[in-house]
Amino acid sequence: MADLTSNYPGDKSEETILPYEQEASAPPHDTQAIASISVEQRKDESLKSLELPQGSSNTGDSFEGLNERQPNDSIDDARPVSNSGGKQDGETSDAAKSHVEDSDLLIEKSHTVGMESEVTEKEDEHEHNDETESLRNSSPETNKRLLDAAQEGDEEGVRRALVKGAEIETRNTLGETALHLACRFSHEHIVTLLLKVGANIEARDNDGWTPLISAICQEASMDILRLLFDQEKHPDIDARSESGWTALMYACWNTDSAVVNFLLSRKPDTNFSDYAGSTALTLACGNSTAEIVSALLKARADVNAQNGNGDTPLILASRWRDANMVSNILEYNPDISKVGDDGVTALHRVMWNEKKDEIVPLLVQAPGVDINAKDSEK
Repeated sequence: MADLTSNYPGDKSEETILPYEQEASAPPHDTQAIASISVEQRKDESLKSLELPQGSSNTGDSFEGLNERQPNDSIDDARPVSNSGGKQDGETSDAAKSHVEDSDLLIEKSHTVGMESEVTEKEDEHEHNDETESLRNSSPETNKRLLDAAQEGDEEGVRRALVKGAEIETRNTLGETALHLACRFSHEHIVTLLLKVGANIEARDNDGWTPLISAICQEASMDILRLLFDQEKHPDIDARSESGWTALMYACWNTDSAVVNFLLSRKPDTNFSDYAGSTALTLACGNSTAEIVSALLKARADVNAQNGNGDTPLILASRWRDANMVSNILEYNPDISKVGDDGVTALHRVMWNEKKDEIVPLLVQAPGVDINAKDSEK
């Protein structure tokens, strides 16, 4: 009997219910509850109630080592999150501060605001006194103003906070930077500004989400995704969250074919498995669409990949989806004789599907099918 307790890593609430929650035989390892904060909480929680971690004006050091987490040893082919060639958060922060030390830079980039604020006007060098210097020093207040403004889409507020010395990589209690917030609240103009002043495109929050993953999980606009990949240093498309999911896995779960196709055009590893053995294809076969499954197969996803239960894409699609998806999978000549850990084949599993009358004829005509196969209980 399968375990029903596992949850989508992008929905971090304890009461998340999977699409197949009413079935006692639901595949348990296609999802894994690792992180602690739900997507809905991320959407609804006002940043004003998310105070900065105490004791530090620049909280980047609080999350040191997030990029160094190793994958579960049980996944032999899994790779640790790679951030090679990227700057550490602290280094990025220093670089960003150097960008905004001169108010002229902000004036140059403020044409989208529509007006020059008193903060972005060039200061008269004769009036550059101690009070002005103090405004350029990082403090919890200026850091929080930066995060508030990034969440709210307030470009002038972001500029004002940076001029006053806010750390570009400061974090809220979820470990999110201003770039995370701008991505998940879909503020393209804020993303543009933050990237121009050196925000770390590979920053990780407490759950290992990069800005790219944050954008995908919150169904941000395609313009933001394109913007992230238009940078000289592209985001690591295969970076994994704490649950072991890549951006492609989240996109497949969210059933957004446009995002999936965009990511596939960037050549991700389609056969990455999470710490429970699920790949983007096995996730899609349990929860997504025939169109997405077909796109993954065209991108050379392993048609015979087995998740933590030993279930293949064909077994999962036969149990949970429809004839269209099963037909798409059969075009890629899967090994129909493969069985899950319980000894069950696709032909066994389809008998629990209310659409079995449409799927069974496809399976019995497939090359290599054994209509007399018995499961492990027979």
